[in-house]
Amino acid sequence: MRSERIVVLMKHYLGDAVMATPLIDGLIGLQSSIGLVSTPTVCRLLAAPFRPLETIEVDRTARSLQETVRLARSLRKRRFDVAIVVNRSFRSALSARLAGIKVRAGHDNDWRAALLTHSTPYDWQKSEAESYLDLPRLVGLDLPPVEPKLVATKVERVAGKKLLSGATVAVQPGASLPWKRLPVPILADLIDSWHQSGYVTALVGGPEESAAGDELRSALTVPTVNLIGGADIRSMMGAVANLRFILGGDTGLIHVAAGVGCPTLTVFGAKPPASKWGHFYDPHIVVEAPDGRVDQVTLTTLEEGTLRLAPGLERHKRHSSQAP
Repeated sequence: MRSERIVVLMKHYLGDAVMATPLIDGLIGLQSSIGLVSTPTVCRLLAAPFRPLETIEVDRTARSLQETVRLARSLRKRRFDVAIVVNRSFRSALSARLAGIKVRAGHDNDWRAALLTHSTPYDWQKSEAESYLDLPRLVGLDLPPVEPKLVATKVERVAGKKLLSGATVAVQPGASLPWKRLPVPILADLIDSWHQSGYVTALVGGPEESAAGDELRSALTVPTVNLIGGADIRSMMGAVANLRFILGGDTGLIHVAAGVGCPTLTVFGAKPPASKWGHFYDPHIVVEAPDGRVDQVTLTTLEEGTLRLAPGLERHKRHSSQAP
């Protein structure tokens, strides 16, 4: 299968893209011609600067039958031999089938088995990266399980350090889902404490998380560097690659940080489980919130985690109004 053309139909989220890097790098290692279907942001994240990928960009919001047929026609023109359908949507499997791709491997959820030539059940507890590696195995490609990896170029790292404006650690106060957000009083107390140890904190996240950032900033007594919504994905990669560590919930940006090697402290609730999305290897720390509720995580737990990531931090007296 080394000489065949393989297309990976990716999901459209940053975390999924990071978890797919062992799959994509393994396929590239076979010296096959690899195509990638996803949003422009995911394509930029994975294709640049060193992965030789033929990218096919799609609109995340385009879900009509007409768009499905349009993607199928685009795939057919490119004459792929194998489709690895990472995206578990029905439309992705249908696009690969309509494109006439002879070998189509994917998970058999959502009545997709009839559209695939090779399928396997999706395990809701298994590591997401390993779940993706199950798919090429269906067609005889046993790729090695390695840690997810992204590469920020030297130029991106230099620019990222400038973007940080002296910040050495970061917090992501927002999240795509409200139950993934960490408690503001605890984050404020941690940031105040880090400041006393000489650490400047950057607040990071997408434009849609501005309100969460404003709420946290209003609770702080020390200055921070606000980068929420202020950089594209490659610039943010360069920035987080310079950090001592980053703290947040289970978000795409936290996975991007882990991908570039930035130490992460990630707090997980009940869904999705940490077993599926956690980075259980150095230099990362995974915290599972009490009773699966992120809003119940304690200051002591997060403080102990950050002390492991940055031993130079010190414990400081907490304000009486803040959580224990």
